[in-house]
Amino acid sequence: MIYPDSSTEMINCVNFDFNWHIVYNYADEAQPIYPAGTKLHVISYHDNTEAHRGNLDPLNWTGGGSRTIDEMAFGWISWFDLTEDEYAAELDSRSANDND
Repeated sequence: MIYPDSSTEMINCVNFDFNWHIVYNYADEAQPIYPAGTKLHVISYHDNTEAHRGNLDPLNWTGGGSRTIDEMAFGWISWFDLTEDEYAAELDSRSANDND
């Protein structure tokens, strides 16, 4: 994450085994919340070696070009826009829940 003040935060999903899930849904109270102007920069890698247990064919070409599905790197990101008042209220609500 790249915040409006240029500070950054690494969100790491290394070794996450999605097992062909289409979507990862957060519980309402656990959904990440970020200030307006925050940017999400995504970098993904695919292990195409014989050591990767999920790789059926390590000889399959996964280089650059038009067949990006070969490397199984796909980021489907959904978000909801909040007004400044909604954002502040959500932060307050979470802070109150943390103190319970």
